[in-house]
Order: sequence, then structure tokens, then C-alpha cells
Amino acid sequence: MYDISDIVCVYRGDRNRMLCLLGIFSRNGGACLTCDGSMNGGDVVGDSNEKMPDGYQKLIDDVSPKPTVVKNVVWAFMVGGFICLLGQLLQNYFSDSFGLEKKEAAQAVVIAVIFMGAFLTGLGVYDEIGKRAGAGSIVPISGFANSIVAPAMEFRREGLVFGVGAKMFVIAGPVIVYGVTTAVVIGIVYWLIGGQGG
Repeated sequence: MYDISDIVCVYRGDRNRMLCLLGIFSRNGGACLTCDGSMNGGDVVGDSNEKMPDGYQKLIDDVSPKPTVVKNVVWAFMVGGFICLLGQLLQNYFSDSFGLEKKEAAQAVVIAVIFMGAFLTGLGVYDEIGKRAGAGSIVPISGFANSIVAPAMEFRREGLVFGVGAKMFVIAGPVIVYGVTTAVVIGIVYWLIGGQGG
């Protein structure tokens, strides 16, 4: 039978998932089993076809980190809302102070927010905001700037071509590709159903 001292849980780092290893060491050698339910329909068996103890899943559930959904949603809402409020304040400032039209002021806001996101990523501040805010800091355009600058900084030691140039769009590339593709498909569908251009 298994002893609690045979159970070793290793946190893998990906969210709320634990890779649990059960090491069974006998005098004749040892067997190492994975306890994530991936073998034999969830029954984890070893060399001697012994089943896991019934309380093992409860032990895993007790030590696994619990998700904090409400707190995460509130943080995302507050930070995302703050970024949008900042964008609106910038648009009002550009319109009032520089006399820009609404469309021109909106373009200036996009440039300013992208610059701030990239600058804060370079300082290491935006990643700290992202740890708390989650999607609240990723969804706005500042998160797009972060997704370009962060990989570029991470791989800068590999050189300008194979490091920065090759890895800069690792995260943002799929967003650009699928965003442009979706826009083209929607434009074609709109044109086919008789939408007016212009």
C-alpha cells in the first residue's frame, strides 16, 4: 500500500494545475506513476497493478490553489476602465488644447497609449500591472504594445535579427493575422449583401 511519504507534488507553474508524482520504491526497484488521471481512464496503476488510495484526489484538491474569480474580475474591470478613462481624458485634452477634430484626437490617443504601454513595459511596470489586472491590462491597445515590446526585450541578447526581429511578433503576430483576416472577411460579406462603400 502507499504511504503519504511516497507522495511528492510538484507545482509546474501553469495556472491551477499540479503535476503529482507518486514514487513507489520497493526493495526490488522503483516505479514512478503520474497522478493526473492520464493513464487507464483515471486509474493510475504501477508495476503491480495497485490502484491509488481513495483519499488521494481529495488530498490534491485540498492543496491545489483555489481560483479567485471575483477578485480577478474586479481588478480587470478597474484597470481596464482606468486605461479607457485615461484614453478619454487624453482625447479631450488633444481636442481642447490643440484644436484637433474628434477623429484626429482619437488617432493621437492611440499613439500616446501605445507609447505609454511600450514605455511602461520597458521599465518593467506594465508586467507588474498585468500580474494583478490580467485581461484588464491586455485587452486595451496598451496591452498590444506590451505584447510586442516584452518579447523583443526578452530576446534582445540573441541579436537584432534573430532575437528582436524574429521574436517581436511571437504574441502579437496571430492577433494581427486573425484581426486583418476577420476584417477582410467581414468586408467581403458586407459588400456581398449590398453594403454601400465609401
